Amino acid sequence: MENSGFLKLGNNDFFKALLMGIGAIVLSVGGDAVLQAVINGGYSFDAIHWKEILASVAVAILTYLKKQFITNGDGDLLKKDEAKLNG
Repeated sequence: MENSGFLKLGNNDFFKALLMGIGAIVLSVGGDAVLQAVINGGYSFDAIHWKEILASVAVAILTYLKKQFITNGDGDLLKKDEAKLNG
């Protein structure tokens, strides 16, 4: 799987960002459930703080895409890809 280049985003980047977003949802909802159970002694699906969770998921996705956008294929920050010689 090849990395996207400097100032480019590929399909893999969007797929990985989606996976990061799903992970953020799982961790956020799970953390919110544990917090509710500790504080209230029970868990209510209706009491989940969806607005805050979705905002944190959006931040996670956008941060990942920004990071991918400003790194080159080798993972170096703010450096152009070096031309590779075939031979």
